Amino acid sequence: MPLVEGEQLPTVEEILALRDTDGRKAAIEGMRDYQLNGNIHSIQSGIKGTFSLYVGGIGQYRIDSDYGKYGYSMAAVNGEQAWIESSFGPFDELH
Repeated sequence: MPLVEGEQLPTVEEILALRDTDGRKAAIEGMRDYQLNGNIHSIQSGIKGTFSLYVGGIGQYRIDSDYGKYGYSMAAVNGEQAWIESSFGPFDELH
C-alpha cells in the first residue's frame, strides 16, 4: 500500500495526553460519593425498569437494576473483587 504524504499521525503518547486521564481521575476523586438514578428500556424485549448507580471512588461502585416482575440484578465492585446477584442467574464472585 503506498504511503500518503501529509501530516504525520499523532503518537500514542500524544493521544493519551489529549485525554487528560490524570485530570479526570482527580475530578472524580474530588467528587467523593455520588448516586445516579435512571430508567432502562430494553427495546428488543420491551422491558422497562429502573437503575441506581452508587459510586464510592475510583474502582468502587454498585449498580442495582429492577425490572419489576421480570427480575433484578445487583452488582458491586470494590477495586479488587466484584460480586453479582441476579434473578437471571446464580450469585457470582469475581476476583
